[in-house]
Amino acid sequence: HRDRALRILRDLRANHPPTEKIVPALLELAQLTLEDRQVDDALSILNEARALQPPRELLDRIDLVIAEAQYRAEQWEQAAASFERVAYSKSDFAKMSIFNAALSRLKSGDGSRFAANYDQFAKANGEVEARAELRLAEGLAQAARGEERAAASLRNFVRDFPNDAHASEAWV
Repeated sequence: HRDRALRILRDLRANHPPTEKIVPALLELAQLTLEDRQVDDALSILNEARALQPPRELLDRIDLVIAEAQYRAEQWEQAAASFERVAYSKSDFAKMSIFNAALSRLKSGDGSRFAANYDQFAKANGEVEARAELRLAEGLAQAARGEERAAASLRNFVRDFPNDAHASEAWV
């Protein structure tokens, strides 16, 4: 069924006039293409869908999949910017997007932007477990880069989240 769906969606993309009406089909095609690890093709489809100026709800979904594709391609800065665009759009995906933006900023080594995204996530009533995950990831990323502040970050994680299931990882 998947191959048939891909064939139908590709045919629709190739033969249907580019209007807002095909945006959901393009989004589905991009997601299937991304599942096949064809990141550049998926991004091309998503940018095509975005250019058709869909309604805000669809645009947020497109931006979210763009961010996921950029993250998979290890394009940390672009992924963070795309996740942030969704996070600040009043989308239903805002909280998840600010969390992912923070992770992307960590991967890019941008500590100040990570901190800003972390604070925004906390203000959005981000779950304790997710905040703990971000703080642990921050300390471990700093340690992996050999940064002096890693030890303090990991101590702060243990202090702030002493009952977290991953607290033992911070004692390494």
